Amino acid sequence: MTEAYQSNLKKLFSTSILNIPQYQRAYSWDSKHVRDLLNDIDSLYDSLSPEVVSDTDNFHYLGTIVLREQGKISLGDSDFEKYDIIDGQQRLLTISLLISTINQKLEQLEEDLPDDIFGPGERPPSRVKDRNREDYISYAGEKRIDAKKINQDTFNDLVVFNKSANNADTTLSSQKRLVDSKKSIEDWLDTKLKNTDSQRKKFERLNQLLNIINSDLEVTVTEVTETKE
Repeated sequence: MTEAYQSNLKKLFSTSILNIPQYQRAYSWDSKHVRDLLNDIDSLYDSLSPEVVSDTDNFHYLGTIVLREQGKISLGDSDFEKYDIIDGQQRLLTISLLISTINQKLEQLEEDLPDDIFGPGERPPSRVKDRNREDYISYAGEKRIDAKKINQDTFNDLVVFNKSANNADTTLSSQKRLVDSKKSIEDWLDTKLKNTDSQRKKFERLNQLLNIINSDLEVTVTEVTETKE
C-alpha cells in the first residue's frame, strides 16, 4: 500500500521520528549538492520584498521523500509517526545541518537580544532556537533523525550537540562530507549576515531564512508499508 502527499519541511520533521536503515548508503553529498540547495534558498530569499517575512505563493520543490511506516511513538504528551527513510536521506540530513547552523547563530545572539527586550507575541532568539530544536533535531530526548551507524557520532556532534564544523572529528569519507557540508553552510550563513548593521537585523534575517526553510521548501512524501531491499 502506498500513499503520497505534499508537505513542507517543518510539517514533515515536526510530526515524525525518522530512522536511516543500515542498508542505506552513507552520507554522500558534496559541496556542489549543498551549494545547489543553498542557491535554491537564496532564490527564494531574493524574491522577497523587504517588508515580507515569507511569500506563501513562492516555493521550491525538493523532490520525493520515500518513507516506510514503522508505527507510532509517544513522547511526552504527543504522538509521532515513526518511519524508515527509504529515499531522501541526503536532503533531510543536510536540512538538519542547516537548522543546527542557524541555531548556532541564534545562540550567539541570545546575550545581545535577551528575552525581556521583546514585546508580547514576539519570539526572542532563545525561543526560536528551542522551537527549531524540537521541530528538527530532538524532541523529549528522541532524535528527529537517527543517522546511519557509521555517520552517527559525527552527525550527533554537528547537529544534536551543535558543534561547529571545526570541532568535529572524522575518520571516514562520509563523516568528512558531513563536516564539509556544515562548513559550507556556515560560510554561506556568515555571508548572508555580513552586511547587517545590527544584531536585531541579523535576527530578522535569520527569521526570514527560517520561514523559507519551514514553509517554502516542499517535498512529495510517499509512504509505503513495505519495501524490497
